[in-house]
Amino acid sequence: MASNTIDSLNKIFLDNTDINNLGIVRWAKYVFPHYITNDIAQYQKEIYHEILSLYNPLFRNRYERNLELVVFRGGGKSTITNFLIPCYMIMYNGHTFKIKIDNEIVECKIDERLIVIVSKTFTSAQEFTQRIRDEFTTNKILKVMNKGKVEEALDDITGEWTKAAFKINGIYVLAVGTGQQIRGKVKGASRPTTIIFDDIYSEENIKTAESRQNIRYWFYNAAMNTIDDIKGKAIVVGTIVHEDTIITDLEKNTQWKTIKYPLMPLEKFDKFITNYLDYDIDSNIYKLKFNDIKDQKERIKKQREYYDNIQSELFNDLSWADRIDLYSIALKVQEASMNQMLSSIYQEYFHITISESDKVFKKEYFQYIDAKFRIINNNTFVDIEDKTYPINIEFGVDLAAGLQTSDDTCITIVGKLPDERIIIFNTIFGKFGIRDILRDETANRYKKIETNIDNILKRGYVDEIIRQIYKWRPSKVKIGIAGQEIAIINEMRRIFTENKIYVPIYTYTQTAKQGTKEDRIKDILLQYYQTKMIYHNMPLEKLEYQLEWLGKVKNDDVADATANAILNLGVPYHIYIDTSKEEDIYIPRFTKDIWRLN
Repeated sequence: MASNTIDSLNKIFLDNTDINNLGIVRWAKYVFPHYITNDIAQYQKEIYHEILSLYNPLFRNRYERNLELVVFRGGGKSTITNFLIPCYMIMYNGHTFKIKIDNEIVECKIDERLIVIVSKTFTSAQEFTQRIRDEFTTNKILKVMNKGKVEEALDDITGEWTKAAFKINGIYVLAVGTGQQIRGKVKGASRPTTIIFDDIYSEENIKTAESRQNIRYWFYNAAMNTIDDIKGKAIVVGTIVHEDTIITDLEKNTQWKTIKYPLMPLEKFDKFITNYLDYDIDSNIYKLKFNDIKDQKERIKKQREYYDNIQSELFNDLSWADRIDLYSIALKVQEASMNQMLSSIYQEYFHITISESDKVFKKEYFQYIDAKFRIINNNTFVDIEDKTYPINIEFGVDLAAGLQTSDDTCITIVGKLPDERIIIFNTIFGKFGIRDILRDETANRYKKIETNIDNILKRGYVDEIIRQIYKWRPSKVKIGIAGQEIAIINEMRRIFTENKIYVPIYTYTQTAKQGTKEDRIKDILLQYYQTKMIYHNMPLEKLEYQLEWLGKVKNDDVADATANAILNLGVPYHIYIDTSKEEDIYIPRFTKDIWRLN
């Protein structure tokens, strides 16, 4: 390659004034086509730009060059920050590049002496330094363009060259694992001019508060204090894996610039899981559409077509659609839901976290009980261990404001024992219509509620409430309203009567004067959770997530329905009555007769 050709290319590659056509990106595509296999997403261009902006000559010390990048899992951050960026620094060390900062073109000089790549283990950090070294020694294009040679960098303890350290173009490159010493690690090297901290937490060092505090001490005292006071740059890149980490610390630190890149806009994600996934009431699992197709090939084909069409029409703002499309997002949600780990999706892909100390409802508040529900002579009981107790069942309902909102309509089924303990049996939620949409539209839905699920195309919450009444025999149905739902409530009462359902419907008016939903949920539920009077009869992931993250996430519909259910929840009053002649009639009994079983 002729020198004039190289000079022409370098001029292009050092021009970073257009964020949509960055010289560094063009260089990476030219030199490393084997790494750049997907389209460069807009957020990735922004990452390149933000890191290059750290060379701004207006910055006078390292405290102005602190950058934190919080990137969704699988976002390609490590390849950019631990490999491509260091390679560019090495290739053009001593050169000047142009970049646009605050709409002004600025000339910046790359002046590096020691680049340190830090990862959760020494081995994982070394993988990147070894990859960099291999490219500069074997990449034919890079060998022609780069005039410097790879030199040995001797370890200050052993005096021997290691894979973790080398020198090229006047720059030492060093791999370090979390917690390891940085100062004086390489002979002849000065203080680090750039330290890149990438995914510094492992499954082991994140487990305990003590281990997290040890990493915090190492980061602030051992690592950050080694950085060159004038030219030093600190880049922290990661995914939120816990609410108590350096990642969450730096977000609150005014000396750091923090930028977050979610998988997609959060409000879009909430809309997606509510409207375009099927929620299984019985298993509490989100599933893909067409999941009931038994033939795997046909099922995958249908699902891909469905989610590809939705993506092109409604979700064309995915952060990295070329790599993580809507279909793969749906699969991630399904898997997380099956493992009761949906909260991890919000944390790792949308950076939503809250410290344990800031949580109103804490994990330790949630306790579980194995209560087997049954009906005897039209009265409700539960078997707990070797005893049978009467239980008063009541429903709480939170109606979605409209079919296109991100909120679900929610039904919470709760019960109270004679000793005042409360059991939450289930939370049913989804994008319900008002009435069922049936395959057989000739059915008289005023006289009969469809119980054959196979004949229901889309569930309506009026019909669903009645189906659950048949199953649970509640004494009350309690619905929170904001005013506009009163017509629906009146229609619901009429349908109840038509179907011989004589369960009273209580309404609670929710107005701004009474405070926010968040305040109401805390006022009603917190006392019971803190005193350990509430038990969950099964893992109720969405309820627990909304309570734990109350005030941090937008949706609180399941928590609100639960508050409705528990408000003024009564103890059981049961008698035994032979209702064999009234098989289609359910009338709650409110007598105080003594119950005796066992």
